[in-house]
Amino acid sequence: MDSSLQPSIRRERIHDPFQIYRDADAIHQLGDALARHLGRLHANAADLPSADNLETWASAWEEAGQDSEAFRLPLRVFRTGIDFLKAGGSDPGILLDLNQEERKLLEQLFDLQPSS
Repeated sequence: MDSSLQPSIRRERIHDPFQIYRDADAIHQLGDALARHLGRLHANAADLPSADNLETWASAWEEAGQDSEAFRLPLRVFRTGIDFLKAGGSDPGILLDLNQEERKLLEQLFDLQPSS
């Protein structure tokens, strides 16, 4: 995420790792790692990347995984987490776009009170 702000470079740098995870049948592990990284970003809110930076990063992952059925769920959770961070990481209502299990995952990663 810190390597470059240029979308073309980000896409290139994300494409190769995505292919490696896909070829190793480890897409769910990749999705888990991306979600955990969002939790670390939220925990260090003082250094939260800009909304544009987060959006460029999310878009590059979405482009890399657009044809992967196995990446759809991890990508949905990741995208919602990105949207939450872009809003300053303080509006849990953004997480309501997810089903209960997916939302619970992000609530845990962001150390939020569980929704009812």
